[in-house]
Amino acid sequence: RPEHIQQLRQSILNVAVRGKLVPQDPNDEPASELLRHIEAEKARLVKSGTIERLQPVLPVESGEVLAAVPDGWEWVRVSDLLLGDSQNGYSKKPDDAPDGIPILRISAGTTRKDGIVAEEEHKLIGGVTPAQQEQYELQPGDLLACRFNGNRSFVGRISLYLGYLGIKPIYPDKLIRLRLVSQFVLPKLVRCFGDSSVVRKNIEGYCATTVGNWGISASNLKEVRIPLPPLAEQHRIVA
Repeated sequence: RPEHIQQLRQSILNVAVRGKLVPQDPNDEPASELLRHIEAEKARLVKSGTIERLQPVLPVESGEVLAAVPDGWEWVRVSDLLLGDSQNGYSKKPDDAPDGIPILRISAGTTRKDGIVAEEEHKLIGGVTPAQQEQYELQPGDLLACRFNGNRSFVGRISLYLGYLGIKPIYPDKLIRLRLVSQFVLPKLVRCFGDSSVVRKNIEGYCATTVGNWGISASNLKEVRIPLPPLAEQHRIVA
């Protein structure tokens, strides 16, 4: 029945996040090796000057595990998966300048029910320097999370940017960008897992309310715990 669709979707996500959606393959390279690959890739990019070194985060301790997962999986923090630091967007308000560049509305991250960034939800803004445009420009595969909202269920909600309009927008201050080491962790998997009730409960635990609005900081979002499957299984789950 139509009223059961959301409940069914949530049930599937909660099965997936526990490693029970698809069969396990003991030949898959375990997630512990993936984490070594991720750290090696970050170190390579830091050495080349492509990215800045991220502050190390504390590992997920056994008492912090949110659910049992199969052998070969690892509980990690969002920060472990990031290529660069999480970053709030451009702080000035859109002015509809005729010669401006596209900037997403805050609603772009929460409008679509499929978790894809709604690129049609944008305005124009002038006065953005080339350096600022480069800083806040999105790349396909980037994740956006809502930083403030009156509805707590939207705060920290992760959506996936695909770039399907080809407009190359920047993103506003009330959204947080997460850019993953995507050759080792699939952005779509993180987006899906972020919608599971297991991970949402952890996200909402970091939310605070002020003047009727709920919010989460970029630094707290990096602390969120999420399970990491082997790469081959990530592909099977996403499929």
